Amino acid sequence: MLANWNFNDEAANSTTPQINRQKSARNLAIVEFDPSVPRCVFLDAKRGTRNTATLTQCDCKDFSLVGSTPRKTFKPCMHIYRLAIELHIIEAKYIDHNARQRLVGTLAREETQRLQRFPTDKTQWGGWASEIHHSGMQKTRQYRGYAISQGEDGAIRVMESGWFIHGYMVTLATCDCMHFREYQLPCKHIYAAALRSKVCLPFTFAEYEAAERNWKYVPLYLGGRGFTFAEYEAKGDKGLAIAFDFPEPPQLEHR
Repeated sequence: MLANWNFNDEAANSTTPQINRQKSARNLAIVEFDPSVPRCVFLDAKRGTRNTATLTQCDCKDFSLVGSTPRKTFKPCMHIYRLAIELHIIEAKYIDHNARQRLVGTLAREETQRLQRFPTDKTQWGGWASEIHHSGMQKTRQYRGYAISQGEDGAIRVMESGWFIHGYMVTLATCDCMHFREYQLPCKHIYAAALRSKVCLPFTFAEYEAAERNWKYVPLYLGGRGFTFAEYEAKGDKGLAIAFDFPEPPQLEHR
């Protein structure tokens, strides 16, 4: 039995095994939850197991065994951590790769829908509301627009009615690419065209150069300010910055 465990003890709960258990806790499905006991029944779809936990005991193997040997001392398993999270005893600040990917998808969908609700603004270039370009997802696309404009010789051809980029007809308001047709938001081709039209973008050329020097890391700001990848890792689902494809990128300063 787990006796007198301090969920607020940072040292005890921040060892690598305990962090991994907290990460795994985020993937459990709740079957039954009784906060008055408190007690919770969990389903682990990945392992195909169903376990019951209180704050002092769990019937899972990880809680009671080390391999095949009974434990002499006890620490919270992932089920106990998840119960503590549901009871708001401990903050859910760790997240594993699978949960992170689900979070990314959820945040991206919510942000896309938010941007799509902005009305057309005929006073702005392309008719796009200026707020759209300050979104983290759009700044990521601006970075890619710079990559086309600055790094791909011959990728942009000037046409009578706009530009021909990567095989697509592009104006400041439209693009033939699948991304634009699906989301109806400025894509990297539109941003490349905007750069050729001397449009000033929120993601600046200085930031693009810094990103190119620093392993091509580009943060995704879903909120107002940019977070570093390290901050995102630490904050878990409270973080608002997402690094695509590049592990452990260097820290960039954004204003």
